[in-house]
Amino acid sequence: MITPDSIDLLAFLESEPVERRSEDGYFCYRARDQRGVDAFFSFHAVEQSIQIRLQLDGKDLATYCEELTSEISIKSDETGDYLQCLFALGNAARSQATFRISPEIQVHWHTLEI
Repeated sequence: MITPDSIDLLAFLESEPVERRSEDGYFCYRARDQRGVDAFFSFHAVEQSIQIRLQLDGKDLATYCEELTSEISIKSDETGDYLQCLFALGNAARSQATFRISPEIQVHWHTLEI
């Protein structure tokens, strides 16, 4: 699993991990937007998985998770920076997640069968 280095993740997520187990490649970061939405982005390099959990006022709104993560990268477009996560689901499907924290938290997750 390809991931950005810790300095690039720190710059994108604007915080240190709130939880980490470096020995097995687990890191969890927390971000909050101006609406008070909290996002917990975590990845486990050994298990090749990511999870994004959204909360408002301490209550879970949604949890997204996927295994077989092949790559996590930081990308930019006209609206700013975002994380792009790609998943290796085999020859029949392609799955991708994008995660933004600015100007507000947004998660887009989709799978296309080919």
